[in-house]
Amino acid sequence: MLLKIAVLGFCLLSAPMQCIKIGVSKSDNNSDATTPLTTTTTTTTTEFLATTIATINDVEINSTGSSLPDAASTPSQTFPPRRKTSKPRPTPKPTKRLTTPATTAAAAAAVPTANTLDASTSPATASHRKDTRLYYCACDLQDELCEVNCCCDRDCSQESLQVFSCLPEQHTRLEDFQYNHGLPTCQISDGWLCVFRSHTKPAKMKTASNIFDAKDYNRWPEQLDAFETPLPATQTTSHYKFGQALQLWQPERKELASWELPLAYESASCQLQQTLLYLQPVQSSCLIGDASQLQMHLWSLLNVTSSYQLLSRPREPEEQQVHGLSIQICQQLLLQPNIQCSEANDTQVDLMVDSIELQLLHNYTHILAAKLLLREAIVGDDTAELWLSYALVYKSVHEPKTKPSSGSLGYELGAPILLAMLQGDNSSKAQQPQQLLNYFRTGNASQINQHWLMPCTASVEQRHAVSFGIDLTKQCQLRQLTPVPQHDNHTDYCQQLQRDIWRQLLPYDCTQLDQVAQTFVSQLGRPQLDKWLPLQLSYVDGQLQQPPIQAIYDAQQQSLSCRNMLLSVSYEFYVSELTLLEGQVPHQSVLQHARLVLGQRHDLEFDAAEQQVQLPLAVSVMFFKAQNKLQNNSNNLTIDCCLLLISFVILMIAAHSSPLS
Repeated sequence: MLLKIAVLGFCLLSAPMQCIKIGVSKSDNNSDATTPLTTTTTTTTTEFLATTIATINDVEINSTGSSLPDAASTPSQTFPPRRKTSKPRPTPKPTKRLTTPATTAAAAAAVPTANTLDASTSPATASHRKDTRLYYCACDLQDELCEVNCCCDRDCSQESLQVFSCLPEQHTRLEDFQYNHGLPTCQISDGWLCVFRSHTKPAKMKTASNIFDAKDYNRWPEQLDAFETPLPATQTTSHYKFGQALQLWQPERKELASWELPLAYESASCQLQQTLLYLQPVQSSCLIGDASQLQMHLWSLLNVTSSYQLLSRPREPEEQQVHGLSIQICQQLLLQPNIQCSEANDTQVDLMVDSIELQLLHNYTHILAAKLLLREAIVGDDTAELWLSYALVYKSVHEPKTKPSSGSLGYELGAPILLAMLQGDNSSKAQQPQQLLNYFRTGNASQINQHWLMPCTASVEQRHAVSFGIDLTKQCQLRQLTPVPQHDNHTDYCQQLQRDIWRQLLPYDCTQLDQVAQTFVSQLGRPQLDKWLPLQLSYVDGQLQQPPIQAIYDAQQQSLSCRNMLLSVSYEFYVSELTLLEGQVPHQSVLQHARLVLGQRHDLEFDAAEQQVQLPLAVSVMFFKAQNKLQNNSNNLTIDCCLLLISFVILMIAAHSSPLS
């Protein structure tokens, strides 16, 4: 007995390994022809049957070996508990007695053969009438054929049902629970974690749809549509719409085309073409393999400008006479910063370019002029990478008349810093001259770039201006002729040299440090009359004023020395994020302080033998957040207080322990 218990415990512990479960039969079968085979022994101990009894709707059927796992083919175990139905048995079955080896041998002799089984069951089969009514059986897949291990199949005879091992009939589909919840049922995996009974709600009855039009359903698209190119929608308006593709006109062939520029998408090389749209600027940078490929990009673009015309408005379908705009070609050389424009349809361009900018002048409804600006590239060594940048810029005819702005209220990130100068105004209404900022002066015909901070550059374009919130460090050179040794006043030469340096480092049209005191910086991106800051001037060495410039000429060495020369400056801007307009507009970037710091003084020595000298100049721009400075000061104050408190505690401990010692 202990050995059997040990074997049974070993089977339980070896889960999930399959074990044979042995039980005592509760009743005899209806037919004695299927008496299980047993081995004859000479012992008188009681023998357990090798088959198990599966209860299906209170009908006990002998089951033999099955291809399913043993856990699934032995539903007679005690866990999990099975609900017993109270339905009475249709016919009483005699209780089968436990057989001894002697009676077992006698019963084995009475086992029928195949011939006798067929002879005995043929009358019953012939007299059985098949039920032809419609029914549902989930495992009955073929008509007039008994499905294996399908107990609800009406095609199966009673003899075939005795060898089946069927599971209880499920009112709902088994996969409905397994796929939706992920736990197996106890009929499939009879373990410690399985679902014994599912309370899944029965499926709701849905009314059949009476919509039989395929247009109301999702269908496969037409397979041949992919080979057809959709025609562009005809525009009947007499002017461009925002986002509408620009139209090019070929006067000889009388054809319309769209204008496309190379585009870099998820790659440095430009492999795609982007259609130019009305009033939508475009910027793109392309990595070029070599100089020949760079020239191919330029020539292909020049061929478009020479053979096509840009339409100022969309062409109407019934329009016969079409007049387009010729695209003007302009160049900006390194040695000549001024833009030089040639005649239209001129493709004779022999220079290496690194920037191509298409400028379109418009009045919001029509394009008035088109200009293609080519900027000369700085030729470096052969190992340097070649980049070509494309840009589409729209300019309004009313733009030169407007005052510059760098934000809706506060400064926008990347917008130019706005400056203004004090100027005298002798008006008839004012008896005494008063100082006014040139930004608000009426009838000011000066250029817009005078309100931008553009140090160390000869360009007048906005892209070279100091941008709000972007730190900058830049170097440039000042080319100057060597002073003549016979010059009488060498001090004037050094002072003129310093004025040329200030012209590149200081704000617009400032050649002396005294003019810095008249320079003001706007606190807001949209300038207001009372929101300007003076540009404070300070020295890096802490001096209050600049030492005078001295010139010393050495006749023996044929050299001139200019002392106390300044070659570098630094602009510092302190920014705060405030809420303006009485708390209605939060998170606005406002300038709180602006300062110009002069760099170190230098002594320059020029050799008269040199025909031309180059002076290195440097400028830096830094933006600081005022809140961070206050926060750092508060943090330092907190740390100091903690250190004082720790020191006081240490002194108290030392004073308390000294009398004890």
